[in-house]
Amino acid sequence: MGGAVILGGARTSFGRFGGELAGYASWELAGMVIRTCLDDLGIAGGAVGEVILGDAVLASGALVPARRAVFEAGLPQETDSFTVDRACCSGMTAIGLAAQKITAGEHDVVVAGGAQAMSQTPWLLRAPRTAGRPRAGNLEAEDILLMRSPLSDAPIAKYVGEVAISYGVDRAAQDQWAAQSHRRYFAAHDAGLFDDEMRVRPEGRNGPLEVDEQARRDTDAEKLGGLKTVYRSPTVTAGNAPGLNDGAAVVVLASEAYAKSHGLTPLGRVVGHTGMSGAPDSSAYLPAHALQRLLDVAGYKVKDIAVLEINEAFAATALVSLKVLTEGDHDLRRDVGERLNPNGGAVAIGHPTGASGARITLTAALEARRRGGGLAAASVCGGFGQADAILIDVA
Repeated sequence: MGGAVILGGARTSFGRFGGELAGYASWELAGMVIRTCLDDLGIAGGAVGEVILGDAVLASGALVPARRAVFEAGLPQETDSFTVDRACCSGMTAIGLAAQKITAGEHDVVVAGGAQAMSQTPWLLRAPRTAGRPRAGNLEAEDILLMRSPLSDAPIAKYVGEVAISYGVDRAAQDQWAAQSHRRYFAAHDAGLFDDEMRVRPEGRNGPLEVDEQARRDTDAEKLGGLKTVYRSPTVTAGNAPGLNDGAAVVVLASEAYAKSHGLTPLGRVVGHTGMSGAPDSSAYLPAHALQRLLDVAGYKVKDIAVLEINEAFAATALVSLKVLTEGDHDLRRDVGERLNPNGGAVAIGHPTGASGARITLTAALEARRRGGGLAAASVCGGFGQADAILIDVA
């Protein structure tokens, strides 16, 4: 049966909340990217065994967004589909599931990734329907974009900031990392490094969205330091955390035999994928634990990673996870830090929650190829104590 390889992938440019992409549903964004990937690779729609799509806030994607993306992309109606909701891990979980299905011999080709239209997330009216119409009275709307943990009834930003402080990662360090994220992003964008991943630039109100809408050229640590913290967090601000974003990212996976028989050169081979869970407030450090577990299983060390992506759900997440991953080795931390999110991260690029796990997987693999190959690693935290990690061997 052989293992699973990634043939290629693409993403949309990412829009800010209420911005240029606010008119698109998640499955519409996903459909654009799926179609682009298959056309670029010369793969007919009928060859796709399944589409696995992450969507972290299913209410914003209405019913079965993966199924709707199949039709949006023009794939045959017989194409199977599977929607994944594992919070922000969803897009990476989708890729891991696709690799498993290919390795098991269930499919030769699977499209996997994620999409999110956070601008279209509705308010929820929770009312029992068992007795027909609710009794007279007001209904209270719930805004799920406030990002509170239902397990602790605390804002995520609050406990992330508290955990960061406990690990010795203060507000200044988070602001400096956030400013670096923007600098690295624009250095990469201006050098054309995103051209091979940002393959879909949807039409917005002002024409095609050519750059990730959230990124700011004039951001620096001094300006970020003047922002107020949010949600009673000791460190987290609107500047050292990503916004609420719209976008999609997918990769096309195939069996090694399929790639060889169709003359396709893989971007990389999936070495392994894992998911894990921990305490509800573990999101700042759990990506490090997931990645370390995967490295241990695969027989690698942190120093073996050529390119590392840790999703910047907050600047604190990247910094705390880097500290945990390097276990107090300051020289190793400095070295790995140079290879961590080298083209900027979600603080600058944006974080469409269902898509980010797929985006960082693709970003890491493409950057490793630019650097001559090696081990590309990516890890992402997900709501209320979850994390995923993936390793790709890039030729």
